[in-house]
Amino acid sequence: MSSLDIIEVIVLVMLLAVPVNFWLSKIANVYRDGIIVGAFDGVPISLEHRYHILWSDWLPLKSSLGILSAFLALAYMRIADLATEERVRWFAYLGAVLYGLGFVFYLFLGGSDLLFCLRTLRKSNRN
Repeated sequence: MSSLDIIEVIVLVMLLAVPVNFWLSKIANVYRDGIIVGAFDGVPISLEHRYHILWSDWLPLKSSLGILSAFLALAYMRIADLATEERVRWFAYLGAVLYGLGFVFYLFLGGSDLLFCLRTLRKSNRN
């Protein structure tokens, strides 16, 4: 692969992945907020339904975002291995670091969100 081809792949993946990632993150945040508040679009939902949304919608979506970030970080590492020019290699490593950080943030902040949701649902169960 030529350096230009590699740069095109790096930019194309970023142009496709970043908007999808932001869009799915927004959806995950809407789910999280609905679980915490106990309503979606102003319509109250039962505690049982909130637990169901947490485990069957929010958690798989948030996990998928973390897995996507990890996959893209590994893909950028592979692209860096194919690069023949040093600056192109560093450009690919930059993408790997950014998506690797995204994975770490999804892991820790997603875990924090999960604990917060569970704590909120337990409090709702007591009331």
